[in-house]
Amino acid sequence: SIMNRGETRTLMALVDMPLAHGGAALYNVSNALGAIGLGLTIGLDDEAMIGALTTFGRDWEDNPGRGQCLDFEGVKVCLDFGHNPHGVAAVLQMVTGLRGDTGRLSVCVCQAGDRSETDIAEMCDAIAAAQPDVVRLRALPEVYQRGRTPAEMQRIFRSRLLALGVEPKRILDSGEAAEALDDALDWARPGDVVLHLVHVERASVEARLRSRGALV
Repeated sequence: SIMNRGETRTLMALVDMPLAHGGAALYNVSNALGAIGLGLTIGLDDEAMIGALTTFGRDWEDNPGRGQCLDFEGVKVCLDFGHNPHGVAAVLQMVTGLRGDTGRLSVCVCQAGDRSETDIAEMCDAIAAAQPDVVRLRALPEVYQRGRTPAEMQRIFRSRLLALGVEPKRILDSGEAAEALDDALDWARPGDVVLHLVHVERASVEARLRSRGALV
């Protein structure tokens, strides 16, 4: 709703904005409010703003790597860059809202080898706070190794997650992105959420989703 000089009018329902994911993506709700405020300032009419907010995000390619979600056999699959602790916390808040009452959460993560241990620790903090049922520690592609081997990065993540109280059986070493996605989809059941924090491997993940019939 928009309030101006004591008058209130409703622009659109939140459920009609694809990027809001039913209101679970609070960061996109905030982004939309900012965009609406700017639109009003420069004189956009309501129809233009409604048209943009109700259509952008419907297509898989509208916002690549930023909160892309699809339903596959009752499982919600979400891809996001998740390249810093703040972004990871935001997208985890979203996927937590997408879980059913009995839904489980799988999070797949890796990080560039030149990230500080503080950054990695803060990312682990955000992941642990979401209480995932499985954390898959993905192997780094060579372009991201930057002085640390995949095994070393997995060790750093594992150590921090264990220190935060994540059970050892819930922390799994995995292969690269497409292989890890297969593992997650084979594990998932209807009502679950699979979150893949992907970087340069996005194309291989999308190809795997297509090969499994999740994307057309």
